[in-house]
Amino acid sequence: SLDVSDGLIADLGHIAQASGVGLEIDLEPTPMSLAAQAWFETRVDPQAALEQLATGGDDYEIAFTAPDGDEEALRREAERLHIRLTRIGSVTTGRGVTVRYGGQPVSLSKTGFTHGG
Repeated sequence: SLDVSDGLIADLGHIAQASGVGLEIDLEPTPMSLAAQAWFETRVDPQAALEQLATGGDDYEIAFTAPDGDEEALRREAERLHIRLTRIGSVTTGRGVTVRYGGQPVSLSKTGFTHGG
């Protein structure tokens, strides 16, 4: 798990790289604040807006992976603790992060904030 501070896609890429796996992410169910939803709905270019939301930083939410068999137990525990969990993807045998929205592949020109170096 990690905090999403460099952008959702960049930070999920860190998880994939450290774990030696691929991740397939669907942005459609990804939660957005009311302000982000309102902003998104006014954008002329939804693709560019989607990229900005998926790659912007300083979100400070937690992203993690868990085995499929643990999903129901995780959901019950999250409900007990009043924590909202949203499944936005799955682990694959490939490498890197594949992004989709509405079932269609999304091509991103960037993944998020990159620290100097």
